[in-house]
Amino acid sequence: MKKIIFFISLFIVAGLISCGPYSDDAVKYNDELVEQQTKVFEKESILIDAINKNMPEKLDTALNSLVDQVKESTEATEKIKEFEGGTELKDAALKVLSTYKGVIQKEYIEMIKIAKTPDSLYTQEDDNKIIDISKKIDDKLNQIIESFIKKQKEFSNKNKFELPLKEIEKK
Repeated sequence: MKKIIFFISLFIVAGLISCGPYSDDAVKYNDELVEQQTKVFEKESILIDAINKNMPEKLDTALNSLVDQVKESTEATEKIKEFEGGTELKDAALKVLSTYKGVIQKEYIEMIKIAKTPDSLYTQEDDNKIIDISKKIDDKLNQIIESFIKKQKEFSNKNKFELPLKEIEKK
């Protein structure tokens, strides 16, 4: 999970701090796309926190909040107008959101089912399953986020603005 949090942090910084003297429209377009994904990352963080802190009473609410945010962000991203005829960055952003939807429907549902197991019945095997599922989630999301970042870099180069990549400290 730490690796994905690093990539998410890197991704957020790249989108939110992007700047350039003649590329305000390109920056705004990039930021609109990143903003929708950031909202999803924030909701996912709440879910991960509930899982990690063993708060089964908060899991359904956190999951539903994440599901709703993915839907809202997907709809908002679909409404964002193309930038100078190209849809590559927007398409990449939609793929990130689509991947989240798939991960929620499969891996997160499975993980939550295990996480709701009462402490008295929870086994090492359950813990191992959670770790395996977490790795699957990380692999899927890291791959699609890396793909988005690649498209984002291409977009920024084409439109002559920089994406400063800085590490954000985790609280």
